Formats: sequence, structure tokens, C-alpha cells
Amino acid sequence: MLFVAWCILAGGALLFSLADATALDWRAGIAAAGIVFGPPAVLAALVTWNARRQFRQAENDLRPIHYCVHDDGMDVASVKRSGWIPWEGFRKAIETPSAFVVFLEKDQHYLLPKRCFAAADDVDGMRRLLADSIRPKA
Repeated sequence: MLFVAWCILAGGALLFSLADATALDWRAGIAAAGIVFGPPAVLAALVTWNARRQFRQAENDLRPIHYCVHDDGMDVASVKRSGWIPWEGFRKAIETPSAFVVFLEKDQHYLLPKRCFAAADDVDGMRRLLADSIRPKA
């Protein structure tokens, strides 16, 4: 939206300024066009480049993550990495209507969707395991 407004205003100013120009002022017209349309073009290119870069980075985030829950911890395997995390390594766990969220740090967590459990008993078992294994840390 800002880009369109800039182009309309700058284009109108450019046409108004060139209306008084003579044939000998063609260099000034090219310079004015560069000043007027250059910044929006650079901005559009940067926004496009950044969006493409972020989508490429998010591609791995959209791939499946496999969790294997044990009495003493959890195996986590994704495209980028895999590893074992003991329950003592987690800060806290919360339950939402659709998932369990276990936090390693304040801003790093794993989401365990309830739809991935085979039965309601498995969800209850996970709830008990998290309550018994993870003690909230300050």
C-alpha cells in the first residue's frame, strides 16, 4: 500500500517537474526518475528477497517431528537433529485442549498434539507422566 502511494505521489511530482523542462534537460529527468522510483523498487526487491529467505528457512519447520516418550525422558527426531532429553531437562509442561506443551526454556518448547495419541488412555497416561516427571523451575 505504501509502495503504491509513493509511486503515485512521486510520479505526479515527476510529471509536474518535467512539464517545464526543455529537451536539453533529459539528464535531469532521468535523475529525477531514479530518485523517485529507485527507493520503492529497492524496497520491493528487499521485501521479496526476505520473504523467500524466510519461507526457505521455515521449510524444515513444516516437516514431521517424531517423539518417543519414555518414563525417564523423551526422544525427539526431526529433519535437522535428533536427541534424548531427560524429564529433568524440561522447565515446565502445560496442557491445552488440543496438545501438551513441554518447555526446555522460556521460548523453546515442544508441542505434542493430543490427536497423535492412539487412545484416550494414552492421553491420560501422558498427563500423569508429565505431572510426575516435570517440576516447574523458576
